[in-house]
Amino acid sequence: MASEKNSESFSRRISQLISRYAIWPTFFTAMLLLLVFYHQYILTESQGGRLFIPIQTLLQPDQAPIWNPNLNGGMPIWGSAAELARINVIDSALFSALYSIRAFVPDVKFLYMFLNLLAFCGFMFALARKNKIAPLPAAFVSIIILFIPQYVVSIKSGAWNDILALTLMPAVLLFVQLMFEHRRLLWFALAALAFAFQLLRASAVVSLITIVFMLALYVVTIISKRWERPFVVILKRGVLLLGVFAAGLLASAYVYAPFAEFLRYAHIDPALQPLSLSDLLLFLMPSFNGAVVRSTHHFAMYASVTVLFLAGFAVLLKRDGFTFMLASLIVLFVAAALFGYTLPMAYATPFLLVFLAGFGLNVLIGYRQRKRSRQQSRWLDIYMIMMFSVFAAIAGIMLANKPAYMHHILKQIPLLTIPAQHAYYTVVLREIALAFVFIGVAFLAVRLFVKDHIAATAFILIALFLTLIDLLLVDYKIDLTQQEQKEIPADVEQQLQRDKSHFRVFSTLDYLLTDFPSITGDANAQLNVMRDFYNESGFNEPDMEGMHNPFFSKYTRIVSRFGDIVEEPIPVQYIDPARLNFDRALLDMLNVKYILCNSPIYDPEYRVITDSGLYIYENSTVLPRAFFVDSVAVLPGRRAIFDAMKLPDFRPRRILYLDESPPFSVSGADSNVVNVRHYSARKIVLDANVRQSAAMVLSEIYYPAGWNAYVDDARVHIYRANHFLRAIFLEPGEHKIEFRYRPLAFIVGWWMSIVAFSLLFIAIIAVAVVAVRTSLKEKGMFT
Repeated sequence: MASEKNSESFSRRISQLISRYAIWPTFFTAMLLLLVFYHQYILTESQGGRLFIPIQTLLQPDQAPIWNPNLNGGMPIWGSAAELARINVIDSALFSALYSIRAFVPDVKFLYMFLNLLAFCGFMFALARKNKIAPLPAAFVSIIILFIPQYVVSIKSGAWNDILALTLMPAVLLFVQLMFEHRRLLWFALAALAFAFQLLRASAVVSLITIVFMLALYVVTIISKRWERPFVVILKRGVLLLGVFAAGLLASAYVYAPFAEFLRYAHIDPALQPLSLSDLLLFLMPSFNGAVVRSTHHFAMYASVTVLFLAGFAVLLKRDGFTFMLASLIVLFVAAALFGYTLPMAYATPFLLVFLAGFGLNVLIGYRQRKRSRQQSRWLDIYMIMMFSVFAAIAGIMLANKPAYMHHILKQIPLLTIPAQHAYYTVVLREIALAFVFIGVAFLAVRLFVKDHIAATAFILIALFLTLIDLLLVDYKIDLTQQEQKEIPADVEQQLQRDKSHFRVFSTLDYLLTDFPSITGDANAQLNVMRDFYNESGFNEPDMEGMHNPFFSKYTRIVSRFGDIVEEPIPVQYIDPARLNFDRALLDMLNVKYILCNSPIYDPEYRVITDSGLYIYENSTVLPRAFFVDSVAVLPGRRAIFDAMKLPDFRPRRILYLDESPPFSVSGADSNVVNVRHYSARKIVLDANVRQSAAMVLSEIYYPAGWNAYVDDARVHIYRANHFLRAIFLEPGEHKIEFRYRPLAFIVGWWMSIVAFSLLFIAIIAVAVVAVRTSLKEKGMFT
């Protein structure tokens, strides 16, 4: 009897010790799992290259990369979120410090992501504890969040900016909650600084989710207590929240002020991708539509059946304002996904479900500690039986309707063979069986716990183990469903690298062309002039079976011959001469020297270089990056200019179309010469020898916000050439020509960021100094 009491007392002391210092075993467990799982599986290719721009470069405004649109899809050079995140001044400083010890750290990029994921874990633990989740359930939340399949997909696919921004979301929410409660300068400054840091990490979807969560916290804070002067409370906390938004935007203004200017000249395509009802089944069966990752949307909806099971206990037993807010937000994000806004749901829903699961574990611990009625216990059993029954019903439907599933999977993946359809069906049945196992074990653990047969620590460990196994099984499948990016064959790349001239490439193939400027790009936001060019030419259409790209489809038609679908060439003389000339002229004036394609092109203007699998053609009539024209014509707007360029006799070297009057008339261009001396993203220097008054076209996209032209250090006007390129006019003589990119919006934003960051840091330092002085005064050490 005494030994049993001693054993029980020892077990209780161990449990109390773990609960009291839960943060340390949480960090240790997270570090171990991150090292084992992420390093070996996700980040094995993270070496090579810097993740952020060196801080010493960023601190020079003239050198800092900014929103500078180019011909690659009409997007800024730093237009993609992944590239834009590289100019984050805080990350650049931290990464530069870490990069300085690269001699001792073989993989700096992995270490940086590793440290950020650990910070994610720590902030999640602090946020859970702030919301009165017990230490052990808080540890569960902070560990599980690291292995959500959507977050693994983002890291695996290289969308690091989304995950880096996500790691700051619990920090922002924690500081905002503390600000609402205590209304102190410290929490305001930390919340604003964390929000600015997140904005600089350039993930629009995560920043949007964070803003929604902050607004939800504001609403819950207002309605959760009975305030003596509710209007004053609403106003004060609203002002504080608006202050956080404003301070965050001001601190990140050096990035977003030029972006706001860019939007004046750009079109944003929301690219809505609505979910279907069958997609919602991915929450329960991650391979239901054929793959763990939804290939067209590039996201994984699965968040673990164990998490769903535990989250239900929070809704069933807690039933307070905070729980209602979390459940409502889940419904909101899922509803938004049904209308096409899928990415917010993909990142927000797992976050909310894991938090609800933490609340579920928390209320179960409290449920056992207080006196329960038989009615409450009955409802607990009914809920667990209902969850078990849902999967039993799904399993029954799948077993009884195999042909229906085969038809469904064939709609998801056309031309799928019958053996492959059977294989997917088997995978889904296996996932349902695993769900039975996980829910069954969780059911048993809950029953044993509420009946006082196992301790809280053992119960939490069982839940953690089950959920980790569930998530890791799905995470390891992700590698099988990720499509590897194709690379240009080595001989083709060498062929292009040997050409040291300035040139562009035209290709709609799924190949990496990062080392070679292409006229096509995949972006949701494009300059209006570039969008007009794509609408008129169709050059950004995919080159796929059926030859949907207008440039390639005019050379080949698809015919059926002896039961096979084959490509049949179309002789050049049978192609519409207007279309043929228009395409040739566009490629010439866009400085396109090489064309990459999967099918042959039958056109004497293009000389074949390589025809082994991948075809490469050289454009024999390509124009240089800068060239002169023989004459100028003024036409009233886009429609008239493109109609003129579609005429069979249009030649970009002979005539230039403007939408405003030129400063003087020009003559033949044959005697004029222009050479490129320097070419970079922000500065282009040319030397020109002009014998007769001339118009020079620069084959770069027309963008009036920041680009200025100087001839012999005197500023000149930039004209819109052929609707979407640049042109300047030159008098006879030898000239030094410079195009410089220095937008006023960036300069203003740079100083706004400096001031905002300085004020936030001064506020934090001032609070720290006051706190130290107060402490010393209390101890009698300072007078």
